[in-house]
Amino acid sequence: MTDAKISIRGKEHEPMYKGTNPRQEQARQARLDQFPGKGTPPADLLCEVLCEDHVGAYMLPFACQWVTDQWRNAETGEALAGVVVGWRPAPGRTLTPA
Repeated sequence: MTDAKISIRGKEHEPMYKGTNPRQEQARQARLDQFPGKGTPPADLLCEVLCEDHVGAYMLPFACQWVTDQWRNAETGEALAGVVVGWRPAPGRTLTPA
């Protein structure tokens, strides 16, 4: 098992979940690689986000948006409570004009 750190918004963090064997760690890294977003996304970009907790990594089932220095649910505007470890543009999703 490696002790790789995660870069979140340019800061290095220890992962909350570490696999107990190399196979789990490889699966975790493969999942992280599917969310290649670096840094802060543009405010007008809808994103799919990957979160991580003590159980593992999971993708949220709704589009998110980076607004005022925090991730928010793009439909409700509610701030996310989880730790986002990766993001990618949401395919085929665009902002609805206000």
